[in-house]
Amino acid sequence: IDSTSGVSYWISKELDGLRKQVEASEQALADYEHKTGLAGIDVASDQNGNGLAMQQHNPVLDRLTALNQELTTAEANRISSEAVYRLIQTQDPEVVLGLGGMSISSGGTAFGQGGGLDLLRSLRAQQIPLKTEYADLSTKYGPKNPRLIEARNQIDALDAEIKGELQRISKRAENDYLYARDNERAILAQLNTQQAAAGKLTDDSVQLQVYAEEAFSNRKLYETLLSQLHQAN
Repeated sequence: IDSTSGVSYWISKELDGLRKQVEASEQALADYEHKTGLAGIDVASDQNGNGLAMQQHNPVLDRLTALNQELTTAEANRISSEAVYRLIQTQDPEVVLGLGGMSISSGGTAFGQGGGLDLLRSLRAQQIPLKTEYADLSTKYGPKNPRLIEARNQIDALDAEIKGELQRISKRAENDYLYARDNERAILAQLNTQQAAAGKLTDDSVQLQVYAEEAFSNRKLYETLLSQLHQAN
């Protein structure tokens, strides 16, 4: 519950802003269509459900379309990676183990290298009966009893291993998030450059396509994150 609630919280924060972006970009498209008298671009999707139906091909616009799709994927990955990273910072084994079962975190490396969740789950499985045994022994014997001391040492050793593995998972999650963030920024920079090139084109239909791509990209990202929020809920 803590894991899924945390993911829902981070995605919900992003959805509010994205909903406004969708409304603004679709309104801009509608205004431009009204201004120029051009229409016929479906913002929802093409026949295959992959993207806008292109009425004409232009190298600048083809690249702009590809970058818009890449940015949509990169932004969704960054938001998901950040949600996982923030939750792992709690260093709570149960929260981390709960995240491992969610497809939202399956794209990163945090849980799959050098032990990961399998090792953490195994350590927790060893820790629970030891703590139960320690509690039983502590009610029967004094603090200097050899069996009690041995159980305490075993628990301390497992605690140290769990802490170390959580730190390794946390570091990998941080790397995933930083990579996703930098990748998003790099694609955005390319997109801005390509939009500047597209802006030099004077054909009204070209500018209409630019507006349509932005509107479609925003709506696609919103629908992707909304689907992930539904899954978490």
